Amino acid sequence: REYHVTLVALGLYKDSLPVTVTCGTMTPPPDDCGVQSITSTSVTVSWTQVSSSIAIGYRVWIRTWESADILSSLHLPTSKTDVTFADLTPATKYIVAAAS
Repeated sequence: REYHVTLVALGLYKDSLPVTVTCGTMTPPPDDCGVQSITSTSVTVSWTQVSSSIAIGYRVWIRTWESADILSSLHLPTSKTDVTFADLTPATKYIVAAAS
């Protein structure tokens, strides 16, 4: 769902101009996430967009299994349904996550 909120600060002598903000409820994550290809130094992951989603983009990130530090984080449009992370270290476990 999408909501439009208008804010006005009420002042002692004068009110502020209205400011309208558009907010959306949490969108569902991408569907069918999976590894498309993998080499010793790269991984390509893909997903499908949820058809009923109002998402305007995806955030996809990668980190090593042993650390919470994100190595790379990308913001992608919903028209993009795959991404390749390169320059990875061989024989290292990684976690790839995505959100819309």
